[in-house]
Amino acid sequence: MPAKLNIDELKLNYINKVFGWLTVIDVLRINGSWFFKCKCKCGNEKIIDKKHILHGSTVSCGCYQKSKEKAEK
Repeated sequence: MPAKLNIDELKLNYINKVFGWLTVIDVLRINGSWFFKCKCKCGNEKIIDKKHILHGSTVSCGCYQKSKEKAEK
């Protein structure tokens, strides 16, 4: 069984780390799940499930997809 996650360890390992356009600014535990509070390069802040960030399925607050769609028009 994997070691239990510790909030202090997670904060030490992930705060200020950049994933795509997101910078982790805090680590939160909500209803038994881990979330990262992130600041996007556009300035928006968003709380995102840790697994979505670590697996790369979320790279921005949503502005990346919007800018991509705008560029295609």
